[in-house]
Amino acid sequence: MPSSSSFPPQFLHRTFKSSGLYLSSSCVAPLQNLLAHESRADRTSALDSIIKTLKSTLDKNRVELFDLENVVERLTRDESDEQDQAIELISAFDSLPPSPSSSLHPGVGERAEMFQNRYKEVMKRVQDNEVFQVSNIGRSASENGIKLDKIGALLGRPAGTSVFLLCLITPGRLEDDTGSALASYSPDLNPTDGYVTENSIVLVEGRIKGQSEGQVEIEVKEIHHPPYANRKEPEMQTKGKEDQMVIVMAEVNLDSDRVMENVMKVLTGFEDMLQSQLSEDPTFPPPVVVMMGSFTSKKSIHTRSGRAAYRGGWSRLSHVISLHPTMASRARFVFIPGSNDPTPAPLPQMPIPEYFTGPIRDNGGVRAHFASNPCRLKFAGREVVFFNRPSLAQSLSSSASLSADPGTGDLEHTFKTVLDQGHLSPLPLDQCPVYWNLDRSLSLSPPPHGLVLGASAAGRGGAGNTALHYSPDPERDGTHCVETGRFDLGDGEFVCYYPETGEAEFSSVG
Repeated sequence: MPSSSSFPPQFLHRTFKSSGLYLSSSCVAPLQNLLAHESRADRTSALDSIIKTLKSTLDKNRVELFDLENVVERLTRDESDEQDQAIELISAFDSLPPSPSSSLHPGVGERAEMFQNRYKEVMKRVQDNEVFQVSNIGRSASENGIKLDKIGALLGRPAGTSVFLLCLITPGRLEDDTGSALASYSPDLNPTDGYVTENSIVLVEGRIKGQSEGQVEIEVKEIHHPPYANRKEPEMQTKGKEDQMVIVMAEVNLDSDRVMENVMKVLTGFEDMLQSQLSEDPTFPPPVVVMMGSFTSKKSIHTRSGRAAYRGGWSRLSHVISLHPTMASRARFVFIPGSNDPTPAPLPQMPIPEYFTGPIRDNGGVRAHFASNPCRLKFAGREVVFFNRPSLAQSLSSSASLSADPGTGDLEHTFKTVLDQGHLSPLPLDQCPVYWNLDRSLSLSPPPHGLVLGASAAGRGGAGNTALHYSPDPERDGTHCVETGRFDLGDGEFVCYYPETGEAEFSSVG
């Protein structure tokens, strides 16, 4: 029953009608109950706000119950709700299309399909590039355009014929979706811009060296990574807040007293900052704190004492966060597993199991999210990928089939390789195992606005800037790339990243 202290139905109908709106009878009782919780003065003000919002949002005159509910939800949503809606966490497993099989142990056919899908994605990107667009009469749409050849169409062509291919490199061979060819490499082959490893999908320029027993042999003269894919931005993109900050720490070993002391110092500093900012501006966006593993320095925790110690580390962290109530209640904490954490090693890594992380999950005062590796965060439409693989640059360098340009640093080569390949792990599978049927979650097509890589094997080591903006087209916004440094080394390296601008501030505790 509606409260007798609320407005009568006739008054509500008359008030709405005077504003050009017709109130459905299904709205009367809910509206009376809502207004009954307000004082008489506030009741009139609340009704005015509801009518004003309805008039500004509806394209009709009749107000149904769902219209009223939407407006009330909008008016009662507080600032923290709006900030939550502006930030979206996407697990690697959330980003996958529906699959008839959810098994982590797929059949052999899934492996071939994985490489076929990678090839199709890269081919689509190449075909979308104006340099490779060909008209119906066989001429490129651009003045100096390139027409791609197919390996299956090379049989019968004379030796010395020039070819240009998009193909997957395997030991001694080149493969595309029509066949394979033997490969030899010119002694004059230039160093590559970026790393080329086994299973890389690359553009190959060369000539037919000969044919034998139905096999074409190609002498490779030039190898290039595929062109970077320009991202298609929506016409009406929501603009985020430029002061939205993401604090990223990698190798947060919870079994290290020094690391825990440094976590305390970082949170104390940002607790003071957040309290000060909120006192001046209640709409100031609280930071997102991303902590990457490994959350233990030990390679194995498979003993009873090891499991207990690992869970105890999360209890310590829960306590430390709780000592900073503003950060605990307002900031978001995202935890991404590392190589020593109790999740399967192949990519994508699952979130750390609840059994271990219960001390934080059960702490109602901490806004904790346990993510996969990799995972994605969206900030008002801008997507940032977080990937924790400390050995990535080292693995790419050591697995490279061809020498890379010595004039470019390892970090630049690494970022260029993963973005041009459109994949977070363009490595031989024995170097970095991948769940074949989950490989799509590692795709970087279309490229994200930001890419944050977890600690390098050696950390920054005082190197300073480990960020770059990768965009071959200066008129387009490319991908802002950041490498975090290591929180467990030296003075505790971490980075503050601003998704809206792509800027990064590199810091340390000491």
